[in-house]
Amino acid sequence: MRDATRKSITGRRVPGFSLVELLVVIAIITLLVSILIPTLNRAKDLAKKAVCASNQKALGDALAQYAADNRHFFPPLTEQNGAAGIQKQDSNNWAHRFHTQAGSWWNLGYLWADAYSETPGPLYYCPSQPNKWFRYETYADPAFPQDVSNGTTTGVRITYYYNPTCTSTANRNRLYTNTLNMPPTAILLVDSLEGPSSVAHRQTSGEPGWEVLSGDCSVRFVIDPKVVDAMNASSNWTGSDYASFDTVIGRLTTAR
Repeated sequence: MRDATRKSITGRRVPGFSLVELLVVIAIITLLVSILIPTLNRAKDLAKKAVCASNQKALGDALAQYAADNRHFFPPLTEQNGAAGIQKQDSNNWAHRFHTQAGSWWNLGYLWADAYSETPGPLYYCPSQPNKWFRYETYADPAFPQDVSNGTTTGVRITYYYNPTCTSTANRNRLYTNTLNMPPTAILLVDSLEGPSSVAHRQTSGEPGWEVLSGDCSVRFVIDPKVVDAMNASSNWTGSDYASFDTVIGRLTTAR
């Protein structure tokens, strides 16, 4: 067997590595990497989840301040019906509209427009969101002046569903227009409910989860696989399937 030594520049023979030893070292490094990568990815996911919860808490504080300055009313759907405190919602999609192509603000857009939110745009976006149409990078910084998808939608989307109350009857006003009639346990903000492909948080087991901001401005994390089941069972989830949407909101509201 060849001696695993080599000559130094002085001509003396010094110990070296055999091929077997090198292969063993490579195998050990590969094993360590395979163990560390999932752990690092998990830590990264937890960090993003913490940012999402922090975003919702900051937006909840901004909503509370907005309401305190506006006779207890939350930001309206649109400026046109805001004076009367009426917030019509014909589709659950409207809950996460932020800015229209026509140039008007909607929903949480008023926090930005009226300077209740001084943090840059990423505050309105969960860093774990996989759907590009609900990610900060998709839209212009910092004022979100237009929708950059395909020109067929009505405005800029953000990650969070704001006060996502729907009913089985179209054109129903939102139930919670102000802080006085909103129960502490009702949902004020929630991670995107656009569909199964927009679930931002998944556990190691694969179970889906959502950060939820309640009317009392507390944030909690809800794990409920049946929410995705309801989305998959609906033939028109992101359109006008209000009954299924109400079921999901009910589950997220009561889950602990």
